Amino acid sequence: MRKKDKHILFNLILISLITIPIAYASNGPAKNDQSDIEPTVTYKESELLTSVSSLYEKKQEAAIKQLRTQITPQSSAALDFALAAMLAKEDSFPLAIESLKSALKKFPFFQRAWLLLGRVNILHGDTQKAVKPLRKALELGADQQEVYKLLAYSHLAEGHVVASESAYSQVLILAPEDKEALAGLARSLFMQERYTAATPLLKILCEKNPDVAEYWVLRANIAMGQNKNNKATIFLECARTISTINNQSLLMLGDLYFNEKLYEKAVSCYKETLALNSLSTTTYIKYAEALLNVGKSDLAQQLLDNDLQKNKKEWEHFHIISARIAETRQDLRQMKIHLDAALSINPMSGDALLMLGKIQKKEGKEERAFLTFERILRIDSHKRRALLEIAQLYVDRSEYKKAVEKLEEAQSIQFDSGVGRYLERLRRGLN
Repeated sequence: MRKKDKHILFNLILISLITIPIAYASNGPAKNDQSDIEPTVTYKESELLTSVSSLYEKKQEAAIKQLRTQITPQSSAALDFALAAMLAKEDSFPLAIESLKSALKKFPFFQRAWLLLGRVNILHGDTQKAVKPLRKALELGADQQEVYKLLAYSHLAEGHVVASESAYSQVLILAPEDKEALAGLARSLFMQERYTAATPLLKILCEKNPDVAEYWVLRANIAMGQNKNNKATIFLECARTISTINNQSLLMLGDLYFNEKLYEKAVSCYKETLALNSLSTTTYIKYAEALLNVGKSDLAQQLLDNDLQKNKKEWEHFHIISARIAETRQDLRQMKIHLDAALSINPMSGDALLMLGKIQKKEGKEERAFLTFERILRIDSHKRRALLEIAQLYVDRSEYKKAVEKLEEAQSIQFDSGVGRYLERLRRGLN
């Protein structure tokens, strides 16, 4: 669960300790006015809950320990519930779930225990297991607005978007201004690709809550679903102005700028993800490669200049991209340094060997180039390109018959009409 989701959910399902029933007799259980859905407690248990509740405000661990030692198979389910509430507040969700199951075993009609079990399962990230207890709480008369909102959240997390839409609609019938329900309904519609229906909901949310970045991000997603990329860019920039948006949204904004050929702005977004420590080195190198492919070697170098933690495979790719950047600057020395580094990591790196062979050819070292390209013939993914390079070396030597043989072999791997025309000219020359 994302930190923000958890924060919203805690606001929605604020967990409170059990209300201490008022005792009416000197002996026996204390009574309450909800005996059908609330367990009774003895006077001694009532005093224990009062004491533990007071202690919890100052010393959480001590309160939990004290309460746990007093729970027995014969004690009231109210004690198990109170322990579960404390554990949930401390993020000890598995232990809280066990305590709630114990409470429900003792008192199966415990409405608040069913509701809290649904809540804690959601907080624990198990939305699938939250549905059954939430339905049971609803059957026992729990607050409909609260339960439907929790059910809607769970269904949405599980990808049951139609059920989620229905549950959020129930919440809005009871509370038309509920912004979490409006946002949830918009998400449900978005996931069904019902963009036209979702758009006015997000417009209302952004107008009433312009300082909530999450709504602008969701609005951007819907705009992208409608192929309105310019609007999506504006909405994401609104979110970015309000607060630090998450990694996914930053990458989305960067990609939008990249597609609009605003490469410097794209790089700004990509680099900003470093502050979030959430963009993998592999992805960073791929973005650098994409910039290099559109002729922006300086911007590509900016990405590679960051302090990236690279594994063995990423180091190989890093050096190959760096060699390509050096090639755009006609810096053969740097090219060789990076290619040597890549080949020290992987001696059979097809990309590195191809570039090295071309350098050797450019330097007039034809025999070395032949040997390098012949090494590549053992690499299936690069064999065709190596054959074309070898063929060109034979053409340069006027050994056209050998060149034709290599070109024919390359064409058998993958046909190319341009290579085919060149091959026909060589054949005519032989005849």
